[in-house]
Amino acid sequence: MAIISSVNIDGGPFDSTAIVGTVNGIPKGDKALNAAALADMFGSIMSDGVCPGDGTSFKVTAGSGLTVRVSPGKAWARGRMCSTDSQMTLDLSAGHSFKVFLRLDTYDGLWSVMVYQDDAGYLPVRSNLIYDMILAEVTVPSGVTAVTSSMIVDRRGNSEVCGYAGARTAG
Repeated sequence: MAIISSVNIDGGPFDSTAIVGTVNGIPKGDKALNAAALADMFGSIMSDGVCPGDGTSFKVTAGSGLTVRVSPGKAWARGRMCSTDSQMTLDLSAGHSFKVFLRLDTYDGLWSVMVYQDDAGYLPVRSNLIYDMILAEVTVPSGVTAVTSSMIVDRRGNSEVCGYAGARTAG
């Protein structure tokens, strides 16, 4: 059997067989993949969301006074992963509603945990460059001096605004 015609398509990763240049003094191979290619590859096998693990990944809980704590965790969005071993503390204020969210910023190449004052009903940003996952909604009534667990609504399990990461399946 003879091959009549062929067309190469993108794939990988493969070991490079030749050095074709340097980037900041580091050799670049002929089969090197950029971050976008790897994210596309991982995104085809992992769905977006926080990694469920033991149920505490990026969980928002009451802190001291008018603060909330966000537990350490791991998450995936658009084929990119974040991981932190550090608990984070975010400041809130009385008399407002807030969204606590995890943001992937592909333009600046970073992940952030953020809080947004949401008296007007903020929806998560889902653009080509920004991907938000709402971890929790927090409503702090006027006149209170401390956030309590009853003020926090966990949104990690809501696939419309966050969801849990997992293996993509055919179908």
